[in-house]
Amino acid sequence: MLLFHKSDRAFNVLFSEAYLRKISFSKQNIKTFVLFLRYFSALTLLCFMLWFLFLRLQQPSIERVMDLTDSFTWEDLPTRDADTGHLTVAGWIPLTMKYSVRVAIAVLCVHIVQSTIRMVKNHETMLVAWYPFDWNVSPFYELVNISQVTFYINKLYKNLIRNLLYYS
Repeated sequence: MLLFHKSDRAFNVLFSEAYLRKISFSKQNIKTFVLFLRYFSALTLLCFMLWFLFLRLQQPSIERVMDLTDSFTWEDLPTRDADTGHLTVAGWIPLTMKYSVRVAIAVLCVHIVQSTIRMVKNHETMLVAWYPFDWNVSPFYELVNISQVTFYINKLYKNLIRNLLYYS
């Protein structure tokens, strides 16, 4: 009986969300989805258990391979092949790092430009979020945008810039 009560609560929450978004769900679809989630979570747990069992059984060989990597550095290897003059794997690593930083910055710039155009033209926010007040009116709209931009810059610094400074 407790499971039925929980599924009813989940149905009410999902139904109220669906009503707000003008999407209709039937109670049977929700129960089928909850059943799928139960089987999926059990299967995921089983896969993790088998993976950790495999790692536990192979621990000595994994440790032996890890010990072999202590004396290995990419900087000691040649960057160009002596016969052909083509780049080796060690030569591709600095190029990959340089271009991945440039691609990340380009994607970030495109996102900022796209979000700015969307905010100006459609009177929307940068990130889709729900607020318990009407954010479309003038002082709240600017405050919401300032808070979202601040959040975005904070996350950008924590994730992207700190990693770029650490790995370069």
